[in-house]
Amino acid sequence: MANQLGIAVVLSLTVWLGTWNATLVPMLNMLGHRAGTAALSMLTVAAGLVMSALLINWQAQATFWLAGQLVGLACGALPALHMLRREEPTTPTAVRSAFLDRTTLQHYCLPLAMATGLMWLLGSGYRFFVDAVWGARDLGLLVLGLAVAAQFWAIIENVAGQVVYPKYYCCLSRENDTDKRNAFNQMVNVVIPSYLILLGLGLATAPHLLVVLADLRFANASQLCSIAMLIEAMRATTNVITQAAQIERKTASMIFPYLVGVVSAVIGFGVLYLMKATVIWVPWILAFAMLCVLVTAVYKMHQIAPIYPDRKNWLLALLAGLIVILLTFSLQASSMAGHISVLFISGTLSLCALLWVQKRSKAFHALMAVRLPAERSQGI
Repeated sequence: MANQLGIAVVLSLTVWLGTWNATLVPMLNMLGHRAGTAALSMLTVAAGLVMSALLINWQAQATFWLAGQLVGLACGALPALHMLRREEPTTPTAVRSAFLDRTTLQHYCLPLAMATGLMWLLGSGYRFFVDAVWGARDLGLLVLGLAVAAQFWAIIENVAGQVVYPKYYCCLSRENDTDKRNAFNQMVNVVIPSYLILLGLGLATAPHLLVVLADLRFANASQLCSIAMLIEAMRATTNVITQAAQIERKTASMIFPYLVGVVSAVIGFGVLYLMKATVIWVPWILAFAMLCVLVTAVYKMHQIAPIYPDRKNWLLALLAGLIVILLTFSLQASSMAGHISVLFISGTLSLCALLWVQKRSKAFHALMAVRLPAERSQGI
């Protein structure tokens, strides 16, 4: 009983401190404190890892590992809270208002929660079906391929969230709806060309990532990982497109695209079950469902903010991604050092292409010219 109580307490504190850390540290970035955000993010990981390792050496139990992570979360959240309290208000006579009222909860939070739930169902619900039909072995191989792609794109989205989104959200605080829609198009024309280049990197390096992050024995999952790269790219692009809902705070418009995706996936899985197909078709069903989500999201968000792509820059980004794929496929690797070398070369090529495309992008320069509160106070 005491052990179960300890686990419950540690898990509750993990959720509580994790929520505070994930709220306070990104808030610093939204205000323009990029260095502080990066430092506290690294401190969270480093302190958590060190404390977990020390506690595990003392008592080799999962509870003690989580307890060490609590220390890391607190090390990031507490300094962030201190820095936020020292932040001066933008105006000395700021009007105080309720942060969360019934209208906001009903028309913003609840639709957003429903869309998030459908997103989770589409992205993770397939595991129950695969486990029931094909078993744990095929599920493990499938999850491995999808997880590598998910981590790859999570890093990309995190960088976009650190660099681009704070500028975009700052523009959303303006009163003029035209300015908001212009900012949305600038954000789209910055992020999506970047995603096209990085999709090429992901498709080209999927086999090498599996070997480096998992094991050479799982190299046969490279096809699954490549399909997963497409799935994650469409998911990340959908997240960019649905940012249009923030212009008018109409998050209900985000529900229908994911509902279409879930229905498409259920129908596809039903067909697989009736045809007694192999598990290799599951990621293709997920890819089709995510494509339905993306197409529907573009249609729905176009009603809020029409998208005007910078076609020339998008084409250059697509060509750059294809070049990365062709050059990477020409490289051979037979050892761990060889796979790491391929990843380094491909990553360097992609980074150079990314910098070249964004240097030519008017949208990038316009969006980066927006100054966040901390940048204005520091005269940046």
